[in-house]
Amino acid sequence: MIELLGVVVSAVGAGLTIGGFWLCWDVYKTQQYEGGSAATPFPLPFFKAYLKRDAAFDLGVSMGVAGYFLGILGGFLTGSAP
Repeated sequence: MIELLGVVVSAVGAGLTIGGFWLCWDVYKTQQYEGGSAATPFPLPFFKAYLKRDAAFDLGVSMGVAGYFLGILGGFLTGSAP
């Protein structure tokens, strides 16, 4: 049963990592094409919310790092980590 939990935790971690780094890339490309400053409002995908661009980038980095550590935790729970 704990192995199944490890698989789920790893999958959630992978989703967070992919989503976080995609958000960072989206903020970067938007900054490159539209210009503006770090304080320019950035619409969060799938939400009706806006963050400043550097806050959205920081959120993406935080999601990516948290997802990475969840993946490691999931690996230990499944027993496949060294």
